[in-house]
Amino acid sequence: MFAPNTPGQGPDIKNLIIALVLCTAIMGGWQYFFERPRVEAMRIEQEKAAKIAAEEAEKAPAVETKVEPVEVTAEDDAPRLPLRSGSLHGTINLKGARFDDLTLADYQQTLKKDSPEVRLLNKRSSELPYFAEFGVLPAKQGVSAPTSDTLWQSGARSLSPEHPVTLEWKSGGLKYEKAISMDENYMFTVTMTVSNDTGEALTFFPYGLINRTFDEQTSSQLILHEGPLGVFNNELKEIKYKELREDGPQKVEDSKGWLGVSDKYWLSAIVPDQGAPFDANFRYIKHAEKDAYQIDLRGESFSVEPGESHSVTMHMFAGAKKVTLLDQYSTQYNIPLFDRAVDFGSLYFLTKPMFTLLSFFHSHVGNFGIAIMLLTVAIKLIMFPL
Repeated sequence: MFAPNTPGQGPDIKNLIIALVLCTAIMGGWQYFFERPRVEAMRIEQEKAAKIAAEEAEKAPAVETKVEPVEVTAEDDAPRLPLRSGSLHGTINLKGARFDDLTLADYQQTLKKDSPEVRLLNKRSSELPYFAEFGVLPAKQGVSAPTSDTLWQSGARSLSPEHPVTLEWKSGGLKYEKAISMDENYMFTVTMTVSNDTGEALTFFPYGLINRTFDEQTSSQLILHEGPLGVFNNELKEIKYKELREDGPQKVEDSKGWLGVSDKYWLSAIVPDQGAPFDANFRYIKHAEKDAYQIDLRGESFSVEPGESHSVTMHMFAGAKKVTLLDQYSTQYNIPLFDRAVDFGSLYFLTKPMFTLLSFFHSHVGNFGIAIMLLTVAIKLIMFPL
């Protein structure tokens, strides 16, 4: 029989067997008591939502309104609205009210002192366009509504956390407004308002989109996910660029959550009102021998009676994937699983606490080497009884 620390004897496998049994029990218990009920509850909710959607579809005629892919053009001579905060620099293109020029003030492209800031969003006239838009789509044909080429009017000279702006466009008895504000970090708020003075009730759909031309050869998608992703009904969905090119577009219907495009360190994401469901689309677009991708969402319809107005609010995150900041926004705006924009892997319930503990140690000692040593000691102490 093996005994620990006995000279001339073999290794003690008793504790090893106990440790393996306990680890297996923990993993099995997690799957049975936590994951299985969560998945089952999600399945039931999805079935209910599908049933309700089917019943509603039978009651009302289908509306063919959808978000179309935005064409990437070389022209870019429209007036621009400067924006600036402690974390972001750039401009908004007043043609289309497009977010297409954004750099990160706290990050440089290289270690050189005069290195330019990391560029997140690019103009349509650039080599690799990357931009976001928000708007409304009329349900009735013939109703005048702003498009990607609409020139908006601004009464302000710049956008900052202290000075939000309101863009305006009028046509055919309708007035469209976009109130844009930003915080000191990476979150924009866009409130779209439709005022109806046409004499008849009109229906609209709010939408948001991110369009990106991407050279996949320059990325490093070996370990972490880079590309389109989103959270739909509390379930994370990651889509590879290759999937959209080879398998075609993907669609998610009647969901709540958010969607975006993730890089290794950066994220652009659209966060609609969490109280209303939306339909999301992921698609591949070939343009001028370049690979472009568009993610978009269309929210629930709303009606505007004559003489009245209606507003819809969406948020856009554009910046660095700082976990503490993502957690803060998740709480502030009730965004589900927003920290999953960081690829913690399939063992999230272990890797996220380990990251949090490592960050805690680093905040106190100021050195990642020492912080990693302290994390190792902490793990050893936790596992010592096994």
